[in-house]
Amino acid sequence: MIDRLGEIQLELRARGLAGWLLCDFRGQNPIAARALGVSQVPLTRRWFYYVAADAMPVLLAHATELDAFTEAPGDHVRFTSWTSLRAALERLVPVGGKVAMEFCAMGSNPYLSRVDAGTVDLVRSYGAEVVSSGDLVQHFLCRWEPEQLAAHRRAATALGELCAETVASLGARLRAGERVHEHELQEQLMRGLEARGLVTEGRPIVAAGPHTASPHYVPTSATSAFLERGEVVLLELWAREPALDAPFAEMAWVAVVEERVPPRLAAVFAVVVEARDRAIELIRSRRAASKRVLGFEVDRAAREVVARHGHSGRFPHRTGHHLSTVVNSGDAATLDDLEIHDTRELVPGLAWSVHPGLYFEEYGVRTAVDIYLDESGLLVTTPLQREVTALLAPG
Repeated sequence: MIDRLGEIQLELRARGLAGWLLCDFRGQNPIAARALGVSQVPLTRRWFYYVAADAMPVLLAHATELDAFTEAPGDHVRFTSWTSLRAALERLVPVGGKVAMEFCAMGSNPYLSRVDAGTVDLVRSYGAEVVSSGDLVQHFLCRWEPEQLAAHRRAATALGELCAETVASLGARLRAGERVHEHELQEQLMRGLEARGLVTEGRPIVAAGPHTASPHYVPTSATSAFLERGEVVLLELWAREPALDAPFAEMAWVAVVEERVPPRLAAVFAVVVEARDRAIELIRSRRAASKRVLGFEVDRAAREVVARHGHSGRFPHRTGHHLSTVVNSGDAATLDDLEIHDTRELVPGLAWSVHPGLYFEEYGVRTAVDIYLDESGLLVTTPLQREVTALLAPG
């Protein structure tokens, strides 16, 4: 980000902001660390970097760690004591000006509330008005470069192939009378990811029967259950290429250990598909009409579908999240009006996983697809499941 200071300053002036104050202490604010390119540096002291709308940036860093910021443009000011830090910071902060920080009023968005309340109080004590940097973070740190989109699409293609192969081989094994348990299938997926040169965080979800009713169930050797006839099976996997700036792809697939999909299961999954497609269509139609679309609006559209079918209480998580180099990122707009009220705009250069789900006592279903928004429209990068797969169907 520090190579785009001119653009940042123009944006600050356009938004009526005096500046953007980035700060961190021991990784509490990964957004700031990524902005200055020090995410991989083991810093142990507080540091601040102030980008003013109309002046050169200023770095405040401890005397023992100043060398870690040699690439940061602007004046470098060292401090050693807490008194010298406060004196330097007071000289920076504009009295009466609006200063953007990784902060959200009333804790409304925990993904962006990275600066502790005491530091916000300190900045305010110098006469500044602290406002959220959410739109700046999204604009300058979250939009993909063309090579990131290419890396994502390769990962998405690989996930689609791995999922299809896994479902096909699972069906063949079950039809042959083999018994398969969740953890074994999870290990198979992990080997498939490794063979394709992909990396992941955590392990894929492989859930069967009642375990599918828990949205984040992940099998272990101790909890793993066999896939029994009549049970719903849910696979969800996410992975990316090893490069540090390569973003994740994510997808889910629903199957059932039967020759045919039971009518009730088919009807429930159809609701999830309709909710997913309604969310995607809202984004596509708003962009086509050159109208803004906000994160909470997409979630609300999906929830309206679920409510119309009488399942309001069965959808306990957001509709989707921003896709980044970490799983479940919230640095950019999320598709959420449940866990948070996300008022950020969906803008070109961003991508999301769209994953509505319905959960009952005996089973749950979820669909997850990835979408990318560019200036020309919306791109779906992972397979769109329309119907539940019957694993025992002949052939």
